[in-house]
Amino acid sequence: MGQYLPDWHPWEDYTSYFIGDARTNGCRELLAIELPWLIQAFGTIDGIRAARRKLTTLNTAYDDCIFLLINHKNGTIGSVCVDVVSRKAVREFEMIGEDIYLSWNGTPDSLRLFDLEKRQDVVVQPSDDIDRQEGYAAFVIENAYASELKAFIEAVNGGTAPKYDFAEDMETLRLIDEVESQK
Repeated sequence: MGQYLPDWHPWEDYTSYFIGDARTNGCRELLAIELPWLIQAFGTIDGIRAARRKLTTLNTAYDDCIFLLINHKNGTIGSVCVDVVSRKAVREFEMIGEDIYLSWNGTPDSLRLFDLEKRQDVVVQPSDDIDRQEGYAAFVIENAYASELKAFIEAVNGGTAPKYDFAEDMETLRLIDEVESQK
């Protein structure tokens, strides 16, 4: 997942809001988006290794490209790359297993499951109701934000358990801190 930092909000200077600050930087933001769903899909992370570098000449005081090797408690392994370098906004995912191949290019219409019997990709359509903000990358879908807000209000008003709670968020932040502490 990556997108050139100045392209996030082209209408404002990237150094004037959180993505330009080393404490709350763009790569931290991307990890905070990706890690929660990866943990929910593949289980608790019990090991994470990072390779990090500053690859741009941008006016930032943090590494702008991070590669991760992740070990999950259940034995699943994965790799993740986040960056604020890519001039093309990208968000891609592949799941490779002996009995499955799944690919996703970040947009609602790009989820593909390889049919093992037919030996061809099958399009998986997760939703017909897609809400996008013009000017953002095609993979930025506004539905997720509206769903999160609705779930929050339901949890506050109705006492329903949140889908993602503060303890899970603290664990995500702990993992991000661990990544940033690795040399």
